[in-house]
Amino acid sequence: MTATGPSPECPMCTVAAAPRDVAADGYLVAELTASVLLLGRNQAVSGYCMLISTRHVTELHHLPPPAAGAFVNDLLVAAAAVETAFTPAKLNLEIQGNQIPHLHCHIKPRYPHDAAPGRRIPHDRPVRELTEQAYVNAVDALRQALRNAQQQSERIAFG
Repeated sequence: MTATGPSPECPMCTVAAAPRDVAADGYLVAELTASVLLLGRNQAVSGYCMLISTRHVTELHHLPPPAAGAFVNDLLVAAAAVETAFTPAKLNLEIQGNQIPHLHCHIKPRYPHDAAPGRRIPHDRPVRELTEQAYVNAVDALRQALRNAQQQSERIAFG
């Protein structure tokens, strides 16, 4: 299967094609090379983010190699930013797409005393919404950490 254009029925395509500061599922952090990074509206897992591909494919290997590499690089930079902004003990990176077959990755920070120590944790239960100011603060922290992670990534890539 090859990458296709945006699908009008796909909610991920809608977000990726026209990201806004606030989407149904979260808050826009950044438009990256091959993806869009959102801070999840539901913060059941503190710092939960979602990285959504700007190309409509169901699997990472359905992208041509340069596009797949760009998505993976976006994921590396986004994960580094989440780690810096939220200082978790561990990050879970989950590429699933079972409910919405569009390439995306759930970035779930894990903490020693979270809801499921040592096990997979859902990102949608329980529902925990923040104040608007708390979302603004989290997005600002993520954007700053993302800038730093991008600069670090460029230094590594280019020596």
